[in-house]
Amino acid sequence: MKLLLVLLALAGVILQAAALSVEERTALGAKSHAALRKMFGAGNTGVDAYGVDFTDVLTGTEIECLQASGLSFVIPRGYRSVGVVDTNFVASLITAQTAGMSGSVYLFPCPTCTKSAAAQVNELIDAIGKAGVVPDLIWLDIEGPQYWHKTAAANEKFMGELLTAAAKTGFPLGIYSNHKEWANIFGDETYAPCQELPLWYPRFNYVPLVTGYQPFGGWEKPALKQYLDLKTLCGITTDLNVLYAV
Repeated sequence: MKLLLVLLALAGVILQAAALSVEERTALGAKSHAALRKMFGAGNTGVDAYGVDFTDVLTGTEIECLQASGLSFVIPRGYRSVGVVDTNFVASLITAQTAGMSGSVYLFPCPTCTKSAAAQVNELIDAIGKAGVVPDLIWLDIEGPQYWHKTAAANEKFMGELLTAAAKTGFPLGIYSNHKEWANIFGDETYAPCQELPLWYPRFNYVPLVTGYQPFGGWEKPALKQYLDLKTLCGITTDLNVLYAV
């Protein structure tokens, strides 16, 4: 057996990490979609919600301004593509949740770093635990083929490890990506390791409607849409997002 593994490695064959079972994916998907429904709050069923993602530290004044602008959720970056925790997310999440806003966090992984996918997830979870915050969801940011390996097989292996590690945290999960990023990273749009999870879809056409969405990865429609990028709002540089009513 050891000889076989060595020969496979020498031949450049990448062994796939154990994927989540269909049952595990289904249960996690149900839990994650339930977390999204909670983000709307009581009495808001049928009404879309709006929010922002960003990398800055939000102040109480900025949060008040965002709320006055009709926004109800924030998604700060919790992990950077260079393989380190973005500590800015802690203060932003605490301030937003204290003010009554929903708060998630996104993890931008580093597939080519020496740290494993599990190590990266655990670093973010450790930071969350030490800060005493509880994000509504953790979004896995899957974009930028320049940050990933050169082969689809290697990227699928890392993705499997990332999903497995993230699922073990117990937090609801979602995926950030679109059909172009997905195909460039995984070889085509049909790779579907996590279609049960909510999808956060970027398309900067300045329209918060589900227009021009192209299905991929098993997702028939997105749960969120990032429709406006790098806008200065309430003194911070942010992207605008809509969370569709469920």
